Amino acid sequence: MFTKKNSEISSVQTYPSVKRQLGDIKNKGWVEIDGFRLRENKDVIFQIGFQEAIQTSEADVIWSGGVAACGKTYALLMEALRGLGKQGYSALIIKRELVEVDTAGGILSDARRIYRDMQGCTFSHSDFSFKWDAWDSSITLTHINLQGESQFKEAMEKMKNKQASYIAIDELTNFTFKIWNYWFSRNRDASGMRPKMICTMNANGWHWSRKMLAMAGYIGDDNYVKPEMIGVMRYFVIQGDKVEDIIWGSSKDEVREKIPDIERRLTAEMKRDGLTTDHFIKSFTFIPGNIMDNRIMTYQTQGGNVANLFNVGEAERLKLLYGYWGEMSEGEAQVTPNQILSMFPGEMQNAIGDSKEMFITVDIGDGGDPTKAYVWKGLSVIKITDTYTNDAQEKIAWVRNLKNEYKVPIQNIAVDVGGIGNYFDDYMKGVVGIVSNKIPIKEYDEDGNVIELERYVYLRDQLCGKLCAYINMGKIRFEMGAGDRYNYGRKGDKMGLADLITLQATECLKRSENERGKYFFTSKLNFKRRHNYSPDDLDLMIYRMIFELDTTLKKENTIFADEDYYLAFNSIF
Repeated sequence: MFTKKNSEISSVQTYPSVKRQLGDIKNKGWVEIDGFRLRENKDVIFQIGFQEAIQTSEADVIWSGGVAACGKTYALLMEALRGLGKQGYSALIIKRELVEVDTAGGILSDARRIYRDMQGCTFSHSDFSFKWDAWDSSITLTHINLQGESQFKEAMEKMKNKQASYIAIDELTNFTFKIWNYWFSRNRDASGMRPKMICTMNANGWHWSRKMLAMAGYIGDDNYVKPEMIGVMRYFVIQGDKVEDIIWGSSKDEVREKIPDIERRLTAEMKRDGLTTDHFIKSFTFIPGNIMDNRIMTYQTQGGNVANLFNVGEAERLKLLYGYWGEMSEGEAQVTPNQILSMFPGEMQNAIGDSKEMFITVDIGDGGDPTKAYVWKGLSVIKITDTYTNDAQEKIAWVRNLKNEYKVPIQNIAVDVGGIGNYFDDYMKGVVGIVSNKIPIKEYDEDGNVIELERYVYLRDQLCGKLCAYINMGKIRFEMGAGDRYNYGRKGDKMGLADLITLQATECLKRSENERGKYFFTSKLNFKRRHNYSPDDLDLMIYRMIFELDTTLKKENTIFADEDYYLAFNSIF
C-alpha cells in the first residue's frame, strides 16, 4: 500500500470517463461524462474525428478545414478555452469583416452558446469580448479587412497593439500572406501559455495557402490532400516576405541543416537567457475536415448539409464537399454531344485527310482499370484494344505486339509516363512519354516564331485544347460503330463507345481561365472520383495530339533516329 510522504499533496485525480453514442441522420446521439449526460445546447464537447484531432494536436500552428460544414468554427472557439485559468491569458479570433461576427447564426452566436454560461464570464458588445475577471483573461472576436498591398502599413498599425497566446483566423483565404505572417508575430502574451495559432479555411486553388500546403507536402499533384500526411507534424522557419521563403523540414534538425547560418542568428543575450535555435523553429500541421465528422449538423439537417453542398455546382462541389485544391471554375464546355457523334460512321461524319501514317496511344491501367490502346491511321481510330494484366512486362510485350502487327514506328507511340506508367519509356526507348502536369511545349509558326494564341497551365491542358480544336473542325473519326460496346473501369463493365466518349469529353473538356490568363481543363481525377473509373478513352485521344503540335521537330527535313525522337520529346519534361 502506498502512503503520501507529504500530506499536503492532493490525491491523484482520474480522468473522467466518456461514453458516446454517435449520431446519424436518424439518431441524435449523446455523450455522458462520468455518468452525466450532456444537455443539448447547454453543454459542449469536441466531436470525435476532426474536432478531436484539433484538440489533441501539439503543433504550434494548425491549419484546418478544406471542406465546408465540418465543424471548423466550433473547433477553434472551443480550443480558445484551453488557457482559461492562467493569469493574463488572452485569445484573439479573427474574421475579415466585423459584420460577419455579429450576423445571426454567425461566429458570435456560436461563441455565446459555448461561453455565456461559464462561471464568471461577462460579455462586452462594444469590443466583442468574453472576459473572466478572476484570471484577467479574455477571448476577443475581432476583424481586419485591410488586405491590399498599399494598405499593409495601415493594417500593421491596427494589429501592433494586439497580441495573444492563442490566435485563430477563421477563413484564412480572406487574407494575404503578409497579414497572416504579421498576426503570427503577435502570437504571444504574459500568461506563460505556449503560443498557438489555428487557421480554418475551405479549399481554394487560387490562394497562397494552397501553395504553402503543397510546399509543406500536404497536397499532392492531384490537388487533393495526401491521406498519409493528415495530422503529420512538419517544421518551418519563415525567411522572407513570400510563401516561397519558408524553409520546411520533417524535423528541427532538417530545418537547421537547410539554414547554415542559423546558429549565428542567436545573439549573446539570447544565449545568456537559455535560447537555442530550437526556439526559432516552429511546428505545423494540417488537419482537413470531413463533413461527415459533423454528426450534430447531419442529424439537425437530416442530411441537408451534405445535400446542399452536393447541389452547388461542379466547381464549388469539388472544393466544398470533396476538398479539391486545384485551380477550378465551372468551366465552359468546348465540345458538344453532336460533335462527338459526328465522328462515327453514318452520323454525318466529316471528311478528313487521307494520311496513312500509323500511331498508337497507350494509357497504362493498374489492373483495376484496363491498360488500353488506340491504333490510329492518321487521325482515324482503327483499333481499340485493352488488357487487364497488372504485370509490367506483360504490358510492354502487349504494346510491342501492337507495334509489330500494325507496323507503327516507335516514335509514333505515345504513353502516359507520369503515373504508374513511369517505367514504360525505360523498356521501350523512343516512345513519346507524356507527363501531363509538366509545362506546355512551345509551338512555332513557319517562320520559327513562338505561337502564343492561347497559353495553358500544363501540357495536358495544351493537348486538350488541341483536341477540342480538331473535334470542332471534324478532324477526328472512328472506324467502329457508335454503339459498339467496349470495356471501361472494372473488368466486365461495358458501354457503347459514343456514350463512353461523350460522357468523358463533356465533363473533362471544360475550359477555364486562371488569374494569370492561362487556360486549364477540368482534372481527370475529378471525373474518376465521381464515376470510380478513369476517362481512358478521352486520354487516348488527348495523347494523339502530341504529334499534332507545331514544334521545331516537325519543321525539320532531317531524318531522325529513334533516339532523337525520344530525347526531343522527353528531355524537356
